[in-house]
Amino acid sequence: MKHFLMVIIFFNAFVCIGQNDAIPPPPPSTINNADSIVFENKIWTKVEQEAQFPGGDLGWRDFLVKNLNMSNIHDKIKFKRKEKVIQETVIVKFVVSSNGSLSNIEIENEVNPLFAKEALRVINLSPRWIPAYQNERKVNAYRRQPITFRIEKE
Repeated sequence: MKHFLMVIIFFNAFVCIGQNDAIPPPPPSTINNADSIVFENKIWTKVEQEAQFPGGDLGWRDFLVKNLNMSNIHDKIKFKRKEKVIQETVIVKFVVSSNGSLSNIEIENEVNPLFAKEALRVINLSPRWIPAYQNERKVNAYRRQPITFRIEKE
């Protein structure tokens, strides 16, 4: 039995060595230059890994705390009678490019214009984001980012 097993191993090694020159080259890439340009310029709506703020959710929260100017909104907001709290969530939609820069920034939902203006201002202050990935490549991708404003009457 041992001899038989050795012969098989030797035979397989011999066959592999003898066939090295006969191994065909790999098939040509199916992504040509034009496809590559389309891939790089496309704005993805679904990706394998979403774009994210540097530092993740905690980094994003810290950025908002440091940069939102709530006093400006608080002075201008009008509370309805018996209303003690106003809370609104602004959904900001934008593109995170493959280099992390932001563009096409817009408000996706109807909200108080004061909140919308402040959300746009703070997103424009944002540093570069970590881009999205698709097929192990950095890509341009849409991002929807909620920002919740809460104002309490004094």
